[in-house]
Amino acid sequence: MGINVPLKVTITGEHAVVYGYPALVAAINRRIAIKICVRPDREIRITSRGVMIIGDISLICSEESCRGDVSPDHVERLFSYVLKAIEIASKIFGDLGGLDIEISSGVPVGSGLGTSAAISAGVVAGYSYLAGRSVERKDIASIARRVEIEVQGAASPMDTGAVSLGGVLLVKPLETEVFKRVEPKKALEILIAITPKKRSTRETVSMVRDLYNRRKTIVDHLMRAIGEISEEASKALEEGDLKTLGELMNINHNILRALGVVDCESEDIAEIMRTAGLEGVKISGGGWGGAIIGISRDRSRLEQALNSLLETGCTAFISSIDFRGIEYEEILK
Repeated sequence: MGINVPLKVTITGEHAVVYGYPALVAAINRRIAIKICVRPDREIRITSRGVMIIGDISLICSEESCRGDVSPDHVERLFSYVLKAIEIASKIFGDLGGLDIEISSGVPVGSGLGTSAAISAGVVAGYSYLAGRSVERKDIASIARRVEIEVQGAASPMDTGAVSLGGVLLVKPLETEVFKRVEPKKALEILIAITPKKRSTRETVSMVRDLYNRRKTIVDHLMRAIGEISEEASKALEEGDLKTLGELMNINHNILRALGVVDCESEDIAEIMRTAGLEGVKISGGGWGGAIIGISRDRSRLEQALNSLLETGCTAFISSIDFRGIEYEEILK
């Protein structure tokens, strides 16, 4: 069975969404492909192709132990999500025994584009299919969120919802209807640059949590402001007002700087985008490396910024919104 899952960008709202405030998130047309099939034994064989910067790596797990030329960092950033997704899915859908899983992506894990969410959701979706269960995408998102919570210690419904459902979503974690679909009046293209992650999502979430515990009143005001930004950004996107959307993204970025999650390299990349005339520029994701995104009403400015980034050796590309969500495909053997 083959599963294709889109990645995502956080237009506004990261970190605040962990505390229950709204966030605006969009699936993008860069995808992770997952192949999953049942083995005749009870081994779990996981192969990553292009998901880690170092290239192809594999891990083989039996009931007793795991083996492979895999560093603890790689286990934390990739394989832990796969193994936890299998563990949780097996409790819900039944034990399938051994599995062969191959994960392929042109975007490295930890890039701030929801790779861990896409992997978690894709493995859950593939496992449920092999178990003969028909599961709605919103339920896949919910199960995948459990995976992220157990691996990271905390996770909002934002990332797993975006990669499972596709399109643009206003995420309101504390409401009965968590996901509200947002229909952009105008097509939205996003410039995305990627820098190496210096701290994991678990670490940056913990950093903000520590600051929140020390300065609760002040930080809660900042989180509330980010939530209001997300509400306004949603309206701007529905009205096709990219100038206002860009302004709101810039404000959000500066609040994230105040929270201490924007590193110097990311800020340098953001400045290149601003110099090229982009109206809205911010980090996307947990911070301290990963993705920096930018928008403009003028595509030529996006292309100018893209060329400037590529000249520095930065990984960058322009992406559109992906409205498909998780997709299934049979694999011919």
